[in-house]
Amino acid sequence: MQTPSKASLQHDKAFLDNQNPHLRDIRLAIEFKHLVGHAPGGIYMFPHPNDIRQLFGVAFLRKGLYRGGIFRFKITLPKDYNSVGSYPHVVFTPPIFHPLVDPTTGVLRLQCSEQFSDWDPTKHFLITVLIFLKKIFYLKSFDTMHDVPNEEAMQLFNAARETFSSRAQECVADSAANLNRMPAGCPLVFTEPKPAHKALRDQIFGASAAQREAKRRSVAVAPHIGFLSPETPAMRSGGDTVGTGPVIDSIDGQTQQSGGHSVGEVDQGQNLSSASAVIVLVRW
Repeated sequence: MQTPSKASLQHDKAFLDNQNPHLRDIRLAIEFKHLVGHAPGGIYMFPHPNDIRQLFGVAFLRKGLYRGGIFRFKITLPKDYNSVGSYPHVVFTPPIFHPLVDPTTGVLRLQCSEQFSDWDPTKHFLITVLIFLKKIFYLKSFDTMHDVPNEEAMQLFNAARETFSSRAQECVADSAANLNRMPAGCPLVFTEPKPAHKALRDQIFGASAAQREAKRRSVAVAPHIGFLSPETPAMRSGGDTVGTGPVIDSIDGQTQQSGGHSVGEVDQGQNLSSASAVIVLVRW
């Protein structure tokens, strides 16, 4: 039996898509479901309420030259997504100063990278685009990129890194100043801090960092103990009750081992002693 060629399979796929366009919507919904648990840390994205091919996102950056940035972006998917050559259209709103971003339109040119020289639906998906979108802020070199849309940014990055860093921080300041300027239809809304927000934050995180640290130090950590919850006694393999302790997750950091006890590093090294806090910040 002869094996069908790749071109033949792609033709059959296109035929089925034309016969039933809803198949594309189903595949797109599957991608959305995958993103729920696998989106890069610090990246949030929601579809337009009336159009699943318009996606609004925001990237929170905690490190690097763009540290502190809160950058809005929009992804528009073509009607034939995901098929050969159906590149997503990614735009930063407002535009940011970056070698791979058009300084006028804010368009992120995916084709600058060899990774996206051709859009292949067998290996390129929304998750691929989001990983690349976050990666561009941490690149150490742009030597492998071609046809960059912002030559000025490229030259400053290579020859005047301090000047480039200053321009990047200007973008960070602009992102904070324009935080409440939302594109039409964007479901991501930021509000000004209110006293109720502080009360909720204090309730989640505890009265103070010093109290959390004192509580953490007061917990007797024995070898090979896994704490189950902030209030639930932890059990040894033999069934002896040892005590209680904080649930600690890892947010944008590595989980370490200390005497058999899993200890996570949270953003800026703050340990969380509340399970609810872990839930709230797990995608922060």
